[in-house]
Amino acid sequence: MIRGPRKIIIQERAAFSLVEVVVTIGVLAVVALGALSYQFHAVKQVKRAGVKMSATRLGMLVLENWKIQGGAEHYDPTVLDPTATELPSHADIYVFEVDGVSFYLDLSAENVQSSEETGVTLRELTVSVQWNPDYQEGLPDSDDPVSTFNTFVRCDQSGG
Repeated sequence: MIRGPRKIIIQERAAFSLVEVVVTIGVLAVVALGALSYQFHAVKQVKRAGVKMSATRLGMLVLENWKIQGGAEHYDPTVLDPTATELPSHADIYVFEVDGVSFYLDLSAENVQSSEETGVTLRELTVSVQWNPDYQEGLPDSDDPVSTFNTFVRCDQSGG
């Protein structure tokens, strides 16, 4: 068997030019920076939401405990946490630390309605929880984040 001449087919390999490689690296860098930026902001928002949730839980805990104690005029929330302290320079402002963040609680009570016939007084209890936006210690400014909680309690002649 005799065969004819063989045809040899040479395929050219496609190669990338330097310009294509540089453009590709540039596009990948922009995409990577965008993803990292998104992740940074997502982590920041998760931290902010966690702190807001802790402030809400703390405020509600103090408010409910105060209400259980009959809305006492001289309520001391440090019974809930022995490490909490009252600021000596600010009456009725207490410092609680939760998950490494200092929360400043401002407590106030106001009698909104009273009946001498029945000896019953309606008292409004307010707990404001404030913290520094950078989560550092130090008394927050008036424009820093704050969560305020209110409830009412009925006080009789026994004071609670």
